[in-house]
Amino acid sequence: MNSKPVTQSEAIDIISKKKVKTQFEENELLFLEHFKKLDKKKLDKIRKELSAIKKLNEESISKLIDMKPTSVEEITPVLNTFGILLDEKDLNIVINSFSDL
Repeated sequence: MNSKPVTQSEAIDIISKKKVKTQFEENELLFLEHFKKLDKKKLDKIRKELSAIKKLNEESISKLIDMKPTSVEEITPVLNTFGILLDEKDLNIVINSFSDL
């Protein structure tokens, strides 16, 4: 089975499309819908902007999208988890990606 990190919004889409859902999937869907932060169009735009930063991997991009960081202080712990260090230019790209939400 092939897996890839997804955001909360993407997980909602995946689970919602299933015809038959387990009880766990039903509960997860309710939870995710409660905390949903981005619509698909904005999600795609932000993912494209963040993917341009070569040091970010799929998993770190998904986590950043879920968090919607607005400051370096919010970005740093996420990136530290993945062992990623961005320069000021790239940090500003991340912050600016979420500024109009």
